[in-house]
Amino acid sequence: MAEVQTDGEIVWLTQAQLAELFGKRQGMNKKNKTIEVLSTEVKVKTIEQNDFICLTDIAKSKNPEHPDDLIRSWLRNRNTLELLGIWEQLYNPVFKPVEFDGFKK
Repeated sequence: MAEVQTDGEIVWLTQAQLAELFGKRQGMNKKNKTIEVLSTEVKVKTIEQNDFICLTDIAKSKNPEHPDDLIRSWLRNRNTLELLGIWEQLYNPVFKPVEFDGFKK
């Protein structure tokens, strides 16, 4: 798995990671560095030629007052943890599955 980037309280995913999660790649507006996901404008940040999308923008579309609550809930979800574990096994050569098992319990 490509490393998830954070910038303070903002979580960033690459467009490829977003496409894997949501099943299709959206066109990117080069001028504004945003993409539209399910009718929501989402900021894109480029780091070392990799584009990362802002999960906070997606969370704000569901809960504008407290997007952090939605992200926190998503990260606690068992299905999310299983997805992250599989993703890490596939894309992270230094992933330690035994240590990760502690998070799933």
